[in-house]
Amino acid sequence: MRFIIYLISILSLIGCEKDLTENAFVKKKTYTSTQNIINYNRLVKKSKTEFKPFKLALWSNHEGNNNLLRAHMSSVFKVDFGIHLGDFTASAEQSEYEGYIEACKQWEPPIMTVKGELDGGELFENYFGSSSFSFEYNTCKFIVLDNTTETQDLEWFRKELECDDSNVYTIVLSHLVSKETFDEEVWNNYDELIRSNNVDLVIHGYESDFIQSVDSKVLIVPPAYHQQIAILNFTESGIQIQHSSI
Repeated sequence: MRFIIYLISILSLIGCEKDLTENAFVKKKTYTSTQNIINYNRLVKKSKTEFKPFKLALWSNHEGNNNLLRAHMSSVFKVDFGIHLGDFTASAEQSEYEGYIEACKQWEPPIMTVKGELDGGELFENYFGSSSFSFEYNTCKFIVLDNTTETQDLEWFRKELECDDSNVYTIVLSHLVSKETFDEEVWNNYDELIRSNNVDLVIHGYESDFIQSVDSKVLIVPPAYHQQIAILNFTESGIQIQHSSI
């Protein structure tokens, strides 16, 4: 049985479709060379057809502070890629998008970006593609569900969870904590999908502190100004989660 290992300062043990295309990221409009597609195309060149251990870095809520983002990126070594969990802007200005993208280009590993509630809507699609998307790496599936809007596409989410049971790990990511943003009926449907489809870990940003629950398999990464990031190490025996202070 797989298990998740959390590492806090020192190590402590606590107990669809295969080929990603531009249309997988963009549901309503077709933009060429959106940033998530560019970065996935870089990532897929390293992806294996069988599971191999890998590491990824997680950040949240830089809110336009790209100097802080650069400091966080420079402190991380030997990871396969990064995921920003949203609110990379403070007010969804085009200049903030362009500043964030330029900062990300200075880091060698590719960075996949989740939409936060401060990041706007159409501008995100213009630069990054659809705000709900999925991708695979080393036979692990990552499903990003945008929960910053009034409606959530749970039918698409269900299909993404059910379309393939051969993945070694299935990870769900959203900016906000879904239980606090969904109404009761939507939350119950969402929670049932999570529990009935062998999701290994649900990851959120936004909250002020690291929160982790082994039973419900939830990890919350605090805002960047708390000077903390998370490193996930995917192994054959489980997922190691390291909280690093910068």
